[in-house]
Amino acid sequence: MSGKYEVQPRKLGTKSKPKSPSPAPVTQWPADLQVFVEKNLQRSQMLPAPTQKIVNEQMQALLQMAANTNQVYSTNWKKQKVPVLDGGRLELVPKSAPGAAKRPVTSDSDDTDDFESADRKRARQERFKNAKPKAPVVYATDGPVKGYSQALEKNYLRLTSAPDPANVRPQAVLEKSLKFVMDKYRETNNYSYVIGQFKSIRQDLTVQHIKNMFTIRAYEENARISLDNGDLGEFNQCQTQLKVLYHQQRRRSGKKEFIGSEPEFILYRIIYMLITHNQTEMAKIYTEVITTTRQYEATDDQRRVFDLSQTLFDCQQHILTKNFTELFTQFRKLRTASDSCKVPLVGKTVWSLLAPKLQMRSLAMVSTAYRKLSLEVIEHMFAITKQFYEDAGLSKYITETDFDCVAARQQLHQIVNSPKFSRVDIKGQK
Repeated sequence: MSGKYEVQPRKLGTKSKPKSPSPAPVTQWPADLQVFVEKNLQRSQMLPAPTQKIVNEQMQALLQMAANTNQVYSTNWKKQKVPVLDGGRLELVPKSAPGAAKRPVTSDSDDTDDFESADRKRARQERFKNAKPKAPVVYATDGPVKGYSQALEKNYLRLTSAPDPANVRPQAVLEKSLKFVMDKYRETNNYSYVIGQFKSIRQDLTVQHIKNMFTIRAYEENARISLDNGDLGEFNQCQTQLKVLYHQQRRRSGKKEFIGSEPEFILYRIIYMLITHNQTEMAKIYTEVITTTRQYEATDDQRRVFDLSQTLFDCQQHILTKNFTELFTQFRKLRTASDSCKVPLVGKTVWSLLAPKLQMRSLAMVSTAYRKLSLEVIEHMFAITKQFYEDAGLSKYITETDFDCVAARQQLHQIVNSPKFSRVDIKGQK
């Protein structure tokens, strides 16, 4: 036998060295890799162009590294980091495989094993040499796209290649599209429709690098509708971008002032952190509000809305100390105040997304201390109505005037201690 796969004789008593495997051609890229590329492109969209370029270069390097070392499928793309975004070094994160035993590579294999290994590699290379896998595309984002589409409606599709200007709408068209979509939503109340349209609007703004007051208005409308529909995941995506957009617009103006509906969205951020039990972020917001935001120039309306933040911080303290009676007193005041300040979604969100679990916790807490409680007293303390008992499956414990705490105690504690109760339903972030 001659050529590349010729077996060379060796001296007796010597050991053959294991041969390094050749990179195997990749015929299909894993779905997690595609998600990794798309997710990090989206993360980099609001960054400066030079940073976006570094993101692209580092992702290309990681893909090449994985392909060259046969680690495309053994890399944990869900946890893979891009150094410029996440810190760390440019290296692949391997998958953990508990209990999986690797085939040992020994140093005393005989010549037959070496030959069969080489033969199998040759057969595999012949089989795949004409295969042309479609790799995930990392498209250049060095400059903005200039769109010229005139469509008012457009379905949202993830970008896996450079955007086509014929399918991208310029700002003038996007302004008409936003009005059209909002009007249609008010008529139909179809959330699935409107959120798809908002995503396509945001995508067109991003690929054209449009970051102005219209961009802020589009994200604000999207965030309000998502919050009103209980979609915390979509809301969080919008409010995260809004925080950046507010900062950029303020820097351009050169003034310490509120931008757009920023005071309103400070309140939403606080409520979101209360819902998700994020005490660390709450501390950051509190410091930001006390040290910086209170000094901003504001209209009378903006200042009235902003001042509601103190009520929410007070609510946080009542939650931490389990002073539920005072908590629901503050919730009632907040609903009235938010209506008078023309931000009714603040009060609505507190009562629809934050209050129900706190009401259940308060009822479980008092059930350990009382045998019976008047329904009127419970409603006064925790704003719990008969509808709440029905929705929670607790109607069997109420009479015309009282709630039987002893009989309900076990079920109440099972509810508040269950994993499902502690879990926060954040749609769009699963």
